[in-house]
Amino acid sequence: MKRLLSSLIIIISLSASCSRDISLTPGLSFLTPQPEIHEDTAIFRIISQPFSSVDSLKIPVTVGGTAQRGVDYEMSTDCILLGTESLMDSILVFTKQLGTGRTVSLSFQIPEGFVSGKYSTSEFRLQDKFGFLSFQYPEISISDTTDLAVILTDSLGTTKVLSKDTKVSIAVSKENSTAIEGTDFEFVTPKDIIIPAGMSFSTISIAPVGSGYKEGKDKIVLEIVADDRFGLGQPSQMTITIADPEPDTEPDTEPDTETGSGNE
Repeated sequence: MKRLLSSLIIIISLSASCSRDISLTPGLSFLTPQPEIHEDTAIFRIISQPFSSVDSLKIPVTVGGTAQRGVDYEMSTDCILLGTESLMDSILVFTKQLGTGRTVSLSFQIPEGFVSGKYSTSEFRLQDKFGFLSFQYPEISISDTTDLAVILTDSLGTTKVLSKDTKVSIAVSKENSTAIEGTDFEFVTPKDIIIPAGMSFSTISIAPVGSGYKEGKDKIVLEIVADDRFGLGQPSQMTITIADPEPDTEPDTEPDTETGSGNE
């Protein structure tokens, strides 16, 4: 019985010792199985765990996937640099061609003295579009200067914030409009608007010309101009009706002497 108990103690001690050795061995891993995406840039982050001091280390990266480097994308570097000052490094992949549906994957060989961490490969599919543009409303009536919002969303309809200023072009559909630009209405701001960095929308201002409503010349149809970077959400077209302005009337403060108060 004593011999069995001694054997169990030895086994437990050895197991604890091995566990401590393994936990102290640095592991190399991508931070996430997919990179962080910002418009045309994918950020692959590689980390050494646990955070223990290592000598300066240069680790080549293997590139895979169906996308072609130089045609579909470019990379910031081909290797990971880890050292005593930084135990994390990043590789940037820049999308050159949208909508291909091709993939980019990065992996690395585990160097001597390291073990494989949680993610030894990280992969993503080249974006189809950076987002989708739409008007806030499909139709509106105006009688004075009015701001119209253009919003950027993702494929699920959630508003999306940009990391850089982005130009969006608005056009008048002459085929569907009865009002004439410059005669019946005008743009107070340029038709090429800018969605600022850190924002998900911008506005364009439009106003009637002259007295406003003119029979048969009261409809304006605006369209968002699509490009390779952004798709069209809904609504991508807005119908604006020029209405008669509200008359300026003063409230009647004089008592109605003819009808009285209404009590007989």
